[in-house]
Amino acid sequence: MANKCKMVIPTGSDLQSFGTRLRTVMESEDIRMCDLARQLGVTAQAASRWWRSENYPSVDNIILICEYLQVNMDWLCRGRGAVYSYDKRCKKEVKR
Repeated sequence: MANKCKMVIPTGSDLQSFGTRLRTVMESEDIRMCDLARQLGVTAQAASRWWRSENYPSVDNIILICEYLQVNMDWLCRGRGAVYSYDKRCKKEVKR
């Protein structure tokens, strides 16, 4: 029996929207790419590619980005729902 489940890889406007939303939140929170990269354990170049919509982070990194920025994953990935999903009064360290 063949597996009919297919993973949807964001392309074109979906990818552009992800980068735009990531940039919007980071700028509004005054978070630099190097800070995000350090928290996630990735290179600044990788974070920069996400920011510029040249690449899409792994699912694991999307989860960590959402935890660090305290944003709703559905909003960050698809532009749906509320932007923030957590109490914004305190930033928490991302646990890897």
